[in-house]
Amino acid sequence: MLTSLLIALGILAIFILLGLQLARCIAPKADHLLLAGVAFPLGAGIYTWCVFCLAWVGMPLGKGLLAFVAGALLVGSVLFRRVKRASVRAEANPVGGSAGAGMLDRALWGALGVLLLVALALSVGRSYSAYDAAAGWAVKGYGIALEGELDAGREWGLFGMGYPLNMMLQIATFSLFEGEILPGSKLVFPLYLAAVCLGCFRFWRKHGVPGRTALLATAFLATNPVVFLHATNGYANLPFAAILTLGSLLSLEGILEGHGGIQAIGGLLLGIAAWTRPEGIGFSLAVVLGLILLRVLARIGTIRALPWLAPGAALALGWNAFAWRAVMVGHLGETIQAVPSGLTLGDFNLFELYLIPRLFLERAISPGNWGLFLPAVLALSVLGLAARRGWQRPVMLSLFVLSLIVMVLPVLIYYARSFAPSADFQAILRRDFDRAFLPGFLTLCIMAVQAAAGRNPPPSALTDERRLVGYTVRPSPHP
Repeated sequence: MLTSLLIALGILAIFILLGLQLARCIAPKADHLLLAGVAFPLGAGIYTWCVFCLAWVGMPLGKGLLAFVAGALLVGSVLFRRVKRASVRAEANPVGGSAGAGMLDRALWGALGVLLLVALALSVGRSYSAYDAAAGWAVKGYGIALEGELDAGREWGLFGMGYPLNMMLQIATFSLFEGEILPGSKLVFPLYLAAVCLGCFRFWRKHGVPGRTALLATAFLATNPVVFLHATNGYANLPFAAILTLGSLLSLEGILEGHGGIQAIGGLLLGIAAWTRPEGIGFSLAVVLGLILLRVLARIGTIRALPWLAPGAALALGWNAFAWRAVMVGHLGETIQAVPSGLTLGDFNLFELYLIPRLFLERAISPGNWGLFLPAVLALSVLGLAARRGWQRPVMLSLFVLSLIVMVLPVLIYYARSFAPSADFQAILRRDFDRAFLPGFLTLCIMAVQAAAGRNPPPSALTDERRLVGYTVRPSPHP
């Protein structure tokens, strides 16, 4: 068991190290909080996509291929950084001691650390215990590992090849190297929660939210009942929501600052979101179009189109080129094909369109389901309006648009699903809509906290890491 644990932790460490190296290659001056937030989702997502591409062209999917991909990406990123460092002499500012952090702040960080450890322990005990999590994700990953080829996914588990393989190939990696004695693949789900919490905290601090307020808001996100449940149950919904949220925030930040490197990381994460769940390509495309419209209509920021759009598009289009036929015969394809038929017959399903938000609100006002989500978001938003925090500011306008996009899309998806044959549409909504709304929950909370507590930070705050975390900063050895 100890050996199994060490192997599992080693795999996680490789994913994190790979993500750190890739992020540093793309944005050499990225601050440490950005690197910490994106390291795991970026490293794991790029690794699984490279494995997929090599297996697609016929290479046997075994330990040799997985080790080769991880090694090649790590060595390549290290060599690239050395060459780039020699030319631009740029390093991320190292974080030093915690002179600026008070005892309460340390206690809150400690409590969040304990919460992560509890989530890791619970995840090992209960992930894959639900039918969809086991049949849709775990079994398919085990089948691919057992047979050593992507086509095993057509027969093992649910959905055929209609779902992207990011999470399945992560599970397959643990199965091949560690044997799932622990099982180590269950450790990945709480790490996505940790990643999005770090990303949200950083975003708030960078845009003028006081440190303790940002920390309390982060704790609010992490302890929400639905969020915490999905950090420990083995579904791909929280990983998807975390990746999409991080990609949206970094895309927005990169556009506001005209920073091509940060835009590239944001675009990659949006591509990885499309590589994680089938609806991801729709969400990512909608976020991209929303930010482009903001740039065109509101003259917000500067878009570096090639670094922002090309890498993520390669991830999303590569998967869909491989699996389009399987997607179109699955749930998503069935839904897409059912909508035009229903509308042509004059059946607009208006009752179902009303039912979707009504049932969600019915569940959302219950503290046992969504905790204090609705009253907190409403109170913070009203406070922001009353205090006139500047909703017209670019960051607030952009967050409002992003929130609107990720709130409306799940409603549209389930409205479209109402046209497909279903035994009990209400039962489906009660069972599934909460997890589909996770991106909306995260983005709404980010906007509400920013509205209530955000300030206009001075220009130096955008690059001064001391303002992000309240820590002292040692001078960089590379000017």
